[in-house]
Amino acid sequence: MWSIFAYAMHRGGWAEKRAAAVIVIGSYFPLVWYWGKIPDYNHVRWDGVLVDLVWLVTFFAIVLRSSKFWPMWVCAMQGVTMMSHLVPVIHLDGWLYSRANALWSYVILAVIGVGVYQHRRQAGVNR
Repeated sequence: MWSIFAYAMHRGGWAEKRAAAVIVIGSYFPLVWYWGKIPDYNHVRWDGVLVDLVWLVTFFAIVLRSSKFWPMWVCAMQGVTMMSHLVPVIHLDGWLYSRANALWSYVILAVIGVGVYQHRRQAGVNR
């Protein structure tokens, strides 16, 4: 996460910087929420819903303002992540909830990294 953040801050455009920053800030919110407690994945994690909703709104705002293609992919993947919060509601395993919630964050980071690379390539900078 930190390597993609540094890459986006150093070489990305406004969209890549904003997306990476919101991910880093939002990733630490659950640590504060559950400080000293073990999170229970058998019930809806409202801190996760809040963070994922902020990410979804931010990514959607980037989609509306950007002419790039990668924000649409990221917004769609974040929408799938939001749907993962329904797993405990339909009484499925907590392990599935935790993995479904975490899986897409890695893919989103990779797509942001590709977005930074494409930004640099389109700008004509080959450093």
